[in-house]
Amino acid sequence: MSWNQRPRTEEPQIDPFNAPDPIMPSGDQVMDSGDVEPSEERAPRGAGRPRSFDRPHKRRQRPKSDPSSTRRRSTKSDDGYRAPTELPDAYEAPSTDGTPGTVAAERARASIKLARQAAREAKRAQQGARGGKRNKGCITIIVVLFLFSGGVGLLEAACSATVDTIDQAFFTDQYSVSYSYDYSDDAGDDNTYGNGLTYSEIEQLEDDIAQDARDQTQADLEALVADADGTLVKRIGDDFAESFNSYCGTSAENAGVDSYEVARWILDTMTFEITDAYSYLDSYDSLSATATVYFDATVPNAGDIAYYVSSFIFSEYSDIYRTDMVFDDDQRAQIAQALEDAKERALDEAESRDYFLQDYAADASTSPATLTRDSEDWEGNIQSLFRLW
Repeated sequence: MSWNQRPRTEEPQIDPFNAPDPIMPSGDQVMDSGDVEPSEERAPRGAGRPRSFDRPHKRRQRPKSDPSSTRRRSTKSDDGYRAPTELPDAYEAPSTDGTPGTVAAERARASIKLARQAAREAKRAQQGARGGKRNKGCITIIVVLFLFSGGVGLLEAACSATVDTIDQAFFTDQYSVSYSYDYSDDAGDDNTYGNGLTYSEIEQLEDDIAQDARDQTQADLEALVADADGTLVKRIGDDFAESFNSYCGTSAENAGVDSYEVARWILDTMTFEITDAYSYLDSYDSLSATATVYFDATVPNAGDIAYYVSSFIFSEYSDIYRTDMVFDDDQRAQIAQALEDAKERALDEAESRDYFLQDYAADASTSPATLTRDSEDWEGNIQSLFRLW
């Protein structure tokens, strides 16, 4: 289908506010809703217009330039229209009858006036907020200066005065109580407690009791190692023999090992050190006290020695291990050497254990004080030292 370009004609300038009813493409003028008659039927769209496929195809020639008919819109018009060149306040749209359109102008002036008024209100609100911030900052500075210049002291004094006033007004008359205390009975350097000692004398007595307990613990541990009656050697030896039989399946005596000799060696290699001692009176009205002594100790483990010897017998005599084992003199000599090696290994692996403590009850009425060892603590220390569970 060919497309024919239609030349544009000069169109009159029409005020949009006072424009007449538009002309529809059908050729009928739009009427108000009250002017349309229901009985009238409009012609179908495009009626009376020749259709493009019914017209002969002729090439339309471009019209020659005509000063009176041109595609470019004229810059001048004969109806007195003047385009707005200033603010909308000065614009007056022309009407179809030649009178200025004052309605649109008034509307434009009112909208601009409202816009300017809103801008002025926003500016005033912003200035007020800045002023409020400045006022808050000044108040904060004044409060800080007041506090640094002694305001806290003034407030405290005012609160104290208020409390005193309330106390005197409501409570003094009903609950008036006076207190008096004689400080001459207080124990000091020149005053004595119920036990007849001053504070300095009590401190010295407690130090002396602590030192006596320290010396007593040293003596008790030395007596433990010496084991004059052999009681501890027998306990340690029996524990070693039981562990040896459990590991090897035979007695230590059958393997040529003396269990009590092993126990004696353990006591001889034991080391200990007193670390601290404390003492305090049970009451300032008596001379009874309690002393506590702390010490560290290092003791080889008898069970480790039995295990190391058992491991040697298993590796060398596996064919008779845990059977009716009978060792000849050469084999017993090898086991004796394995026992010495096991002792040295157990001694190297022995670790120092600390925080053992021993309590004593002290009677300071005698000089020096009489100390009584706590037997329960002492037995617990022996079991822990030599693992006699």
